[in-house]
Amino acid sequence: MYREGAETALFYQALFNEGPNVALPLSLGILAGFAVLAVVFVGIYRFGVRIRMRLFFGVTSVLLYYMAFVFTGKGVRELQEGNAIPLSAIPGFPSVEWLGLFPTWQGIAAQFALLVLFAFAVLKTFWPRRAVALPMVIPPTPPARVSAELAEIRAENEVLKRRLAALEEAVGKETAGG
Repeated sequence: MYREGAETALFYQALFNEGPNVALPLSLGILAGFAVLAVVFVGIYRFGVRIRMRLFFGVTSVLLYYMAFVFTGKGVRELQEGNAIPLSAIPGFPSVEWLGLFPTWQGIAAQFALLVLFAFAVLKTFWPRRAVALPMVIPPTPPARVSAELAEIRAENEVLKRRLAALEEAVGKETAGG
Protein backbone atom coordinates (compact mmCIF):
# COMPACT_ATOMS: atom_id res chain seq x y z
CA MET A 1 0.00 0.00 0.00
CA TYR A 2 2.82 2.40 0.82
CA ARG A 3 4.39 1.77 -2.57
CA GLU A 4 1.11 2.48 -4.37
CA GLY A 5 0.70 5.70 -2.38
CA ALA A 6 4.24 6.77 -3.20
CA GLU A 7 3.71 6.03 -6.90
CA THR A 8 0.49 8.03 -6.89
CA ALA A 9 2.24 10.97 -5.22
CA LEU A 10 5.01 10.83 -7.85
CA PHE A 11 2.48 10.71 -10.69
CA TYR A 12 0.63 13.74 -9.35
CA GLN A 13 3.86 15.63 -8.77
CA ALA A 14 4.77 15.05 -12.41
CA LEU A 15 1.32 16.18 -13.51
CA PHE A 16 1.46 19.36 -11.39
CA ASN A 17 4.77 20.24 -13.06
CA GLU A 18 3.14 20.24 -16.50
CA GLY A 19 2.39 23.97 -16.33
CA PRO A 20 0.61 26.76 -14.48
CA ASN A 21 -2.89 25.95 -15.75
CA VAL A 22 -3.11 22.38 -14.47
CA ALA A 23 -3.38 22.99 -10.71
CA LEU A 24 -7.15 23.61 -10.63
CA PRO A 25 -8.21 20.71 -12.88
CA LEU A 26 -5.88 18.30 -11.07
CA SER A 27 -7.09 19.48 -7.65
CA LEU A 28 -10.70 19.03 -8.74
CA GLY A 29 -9.82 15.58 -10.06
CA ILE A 30 -8.21 14.64 -6.76
CA LEU A 31 -11.30 15.83 -4.86
CA ALA A 32 -13.57 13.90 -7.23
CA GLY A 33 -11.39 10.84 -6.69
CA PHE A 34 -11.72 11.19 -2.92
CA ALA A 35 -15.50 11.49 -3.27
CA VAL A 36 -15.71 8.35 -5.42
CA LEU A 37 -13.40 6.54 -2.99
CA ALA A 38 -15.64 7.55 -0.07
CA VAL A 39 -18.72 6.23 -1.88
CA VAL A 40 -16.97 2.94 -2.69
CA PHE A 41 -15.78 2.60 0.92
CA VAL A 42 -19.27 3.21 2.33
CA GLY A 43 -20.73 0.77 -0.19
CA ILE A 44 -18.29 -1.95 0.76
CA TYR A 45 -18.34 -1.29 4.50
CA ARG A 46 -22.05 -0.71 5.00
CA PHE A 47 -23.70 -2.87 2.39
CA GLY A 48 -21.14 -5.62 2.04
CA VAL A 49 -20.73 -5.09 -1.68
CA ARG A 50 -18.27 -7.58 -3.12
CA ILE A 51 -15.80 -6.27 -5.67
CA ARG A 52 -14.39 -8.79 -8.09
CA MET A 53 -10.72 -8.33 -7.37
CA ARG A 54 -9.49 -9.63 -10.71
CA LEU A 55 -11.60 -7.06 -12.56
CA PHE A 56 -10.65 -4.30 -10.11
CA PHE A 57 -6.93 -4.92 -10.43
CA GLY A 58 -7.29 -5.38 -14.19
CA VAL A 59 -8.83 -1.92 -14.55
CA THR A 60 -6.25 -0.29 -12.29
CA SER A 61 -3.45 -2.03 -14.21
CA VAL A 62 -4.75 -0.63 -17.50
CA LEU A 63 -4.91 2.85 -15.97
CA LEU A 64 -1.35 2.52 -14.65
CA TYR A 65 -0.08 1.38 -18.05
CA TYR A 66 -1.86 4.33 -19.67
CA MET A 67 -0.23 6.73 -17.22
CA ALA A 68 3.17 5.11 -17.77
CA PHE A 69 2.65 5.42 -21.55
CA VAL A 70 1.87 9.13 -21.28
CA PHE A 71 4.67 9.83 -18.80
CA THR A 72 7.17 7.97 -20.96
CA GLY A 73 6.29 10.01 -24.03
CA LYS A 74 6.36 13.28 -22.14
CA GLY A 75 9.51 12.31 -20.26
CA VAL A 76 11.38 11.52 -23.48
CA ARG A 77 10.13 14.83 -24.91
CA GLU A 78 11.44 16.73 -21.85
CA LEU A 79 14.80 14.98 -22.11
CA GLN A 80 14.98 15.91 -25.79
CA GLU A 81 14.12 19.54 -25.04
CA GLY A 82 16.90 19.56 -22.43
CA ASN A 83 19.35 18.08 -24.98
CA ALA A 84 19.90 15.04 -22.77
CA ILE A 85 18.99 12.63 -25.59
CA PRO A 86 18.98 13.16 -29.34
CA LEU A 87 15.84 14.20 -31.21
CA SER A 88 15.09 12.28 -34.43
CA ALA A 89 11.85 13.66 -35.85
CA ILE A 90 9.35 11.62 -37.84
CA PRO A 91 7.98 13.86 -40.60
CA GLY A 92 4.19 13.85 -40.90
CA PHE A 93 3.62 11.88 -37.69
CA PRO A 94 0.81 13.33 -35.55
CA SER A 95 1.40 14.79 -32.12
CA VAL A 96 -1.21 13.73 -29.54
CA GLU A 97 -0.63 15.59 -26.26
CA TRP A 98 -3.10 13.61 -24.08
CA LEU A 99 -1.35 10.36 -25.06
CA GLY A 100 2.12 11.79 -24.67
CA LEU A 101 2.66 10.85 -28.30
CA PHE A 102 5.18 13.05 -30.10
CA PRO A 103 6.74 12.61 -33.56
CA THR A 104 10.20 11.38 -32.53
CA TRP A 105 11.72 7.94 -32.98
CA GLN A 106 13.04 7.85 -29.40
CA GLY A 107 9.64 8.55 -27.82
CA ILE A 108 7.81 6.13 -30.12
CA ALA A 109 10.38 3.39 -29.41
CA ALA A 110 10.08 3.83 -25.63
CA GLN A 111 6.27 3.80 -25.81
CA PHE A 112 6.34 0.77 -28.12
CA ALA A 113 8.46 -1.06 -25.55
CA LEU A 114 5.78 -0.29 -22.94
CA LEU A 115 3.08 -1.62 -25.27
CA VAL A 116 5.07 -4.85 -25.71
CA LEU A 117 5.36 -5.19 -21.93
CA PHE A 118 1.63 -4.53 -21.57
CA ALA A 119 0.81 -7.19 -24.18
CA PHE A 120 3.08 -9.65 -22.37
CA ALA A 121 1.38 -8.90 -19.05
CA VAL A 122 -2.08 -9.40 -20.58
CA LEU A 123 -1.06 -12.67 -22.22
CA LYS A 124 0.58 -13.90 -19.03
CA THR A 125 -2.53 -13.05 -17.02
CA PHE A 126 -5.14 -14.56 -19.32
CA TRP A 127 -3.21 -17.37 -21.02
CA PRO A 128 -4.76 -20.72 -20.05
CA ARG A 129 -2.62 -22.51 -17.53
CA ARG A 130 -1.88 -26.18 -17.75
CA ALA A 131 -2.81 -28.14 -14.69
CA VAL A 132 0.21 -29.09 -12.66
CA ALA A 133 0.06 -32.56 -11.20
CA LEU A 134 1.26 -32.44 -7.65
CA PRO A 135 2.88 -35.53 -6.15
CA MET A 136 0.67 -37.61 -3.92
CA VAL A 137 1.64 -37.62 -0.29
CA ILE A 138 0.67 -40.86 1.39
CA PRO A 139 -0.14 -40.28 5.03
CA PRO A 140 2.03 -42.33 7.36
CA THR A 141 0.44 -45.26 9.15
CA PRO A 142 -0.49 -44.38 12.71
CA PRO A 143 1.89 -45.60 15.38
CA ALA A 144 0.89 -48.58 17.50
CA ARG A 145 0.22 -46.36 20.53
CA VAL A 146 -2.39 -44.32 18.62
CA SER A 147 -4.02 -47.53 17.37
CA ALA A 148 -4.15 -48.91 20.91
CA GLU A 149 -5.69 -45.67 22.25
CA LEU A 150 -8.27 -45.73 19.46
CA ALA A 151 -9.22 -49.34 20.29
CA GLU A 152 -9.57 -48.38 23.97
CA ILE A 153 -11.85 -45.42 23.11
CA ARG A 154 -14.01 -47.66 20.92
CA ALA A 155 -14.34 -50.21 23.76
CA GLU A 156 -15.34 -47.46 26.22
CA ASN A 157 -17.88 -46.21 23.68
CA GLU A 158 -19.46 -49.66 23.46
CA VAL A 159 -19.71 -49.88 27.27
CA LEU A 160 -21.38 -46.47 27.38
CA LYS A 161 -23.85 -47.51 24.65
CA ARG A 162 -24.85 -50.60 26.66
CA ARG A 163 -25.29 -48.57 29.87
CA LEU A 164 -27.41 -45.99 28.01
CA ALA A 165 -29.60 -48.74 26.54
CA ALA A 166 -30.06 -50.23 30.05
CA LEU A 167 -31.01 -46.83 31.49
CA GLU A 168 -33.49 -46.18 28.67
CA GLU A 169 -35.03 -49.62 29.24
CA ALA A 170 -35.32 -48.99 33.03
CA VAL A 171 -36.92 -45.57 32.49
CA GLY A 172 -39.30 -47.10 29.94
CA LYS A 173 -40.44 -49.80 32.41
CA GLU A 174 -40.86 -47.26 35.20
CA THR A 175 -43.07 -44.95 33.10
CA ALA A 176 -45.10 -47.85 31.72
CA GLY A 177 -45.68 -49.39 35.15
CA GLY A 178 -46.16 -46.14 37.07
